Amino acid sequence: MNQPQPSIPSPNSNDLERQSASEIREAILEGYRDAIAGRLHQYEGDLRKLMAKVSSAKSPEKDRLV
Repeated sequence: MNQPQPSIPSPNSNDLERQSASEIREAILEGYRDAIAGRLHQYEGDLRKLMAKVSSAKSPEKDRLV
């Protein structure tokens, strides 16, 4: 019987995984920085309403979602 060969990740896929992990880590840190700086909007169950509120905000410093 032919058994499936275990897949071995290529070096390119490992690079992509590291890059993705790095981007995720940076996004998380950016969120923490925003929260510490007070740049947040409370989510109250209506995403469309929240997005409209954020889009209409005048200051780009306060346009972060939490």
